[in-house]
Amino acid sequence: GVSLLIIPRAGNEKSIITSRINTQGHKISETAMIIFRNARVPVSCLIGKENQGFKLIMYNFNRERLGITITANALAKCAFAEACHYAKVRKTFGK
Repeated sequence: GVSLLIIPRAGNEKSIITSRINTQGHKISETAMIIFRNARVPVSCLIGKENQGFKLIMYNFNRERLGITITANALAKCAFAEACHYAKVRKTFGK
């Protein structure tokens, strides 16, 4: 099963390697590659119950989808408003 962990950097500085991945889209949300080499993780770092991580991930996806839907709707409204404004003020064929 899948389990979720919080992995502390303290004590694992040489065991955790990260590098940022440049992506298109939301720049506020960073995407990175993370490599773990012999990282030591205490049992107290387990989030939820062992082998129940997939359920937590799916629960989070549902909340993320709602946020994405709200953002997409707001962006579409702004784009439509800008397009309407531009259509009213643009000059074509000298008019």
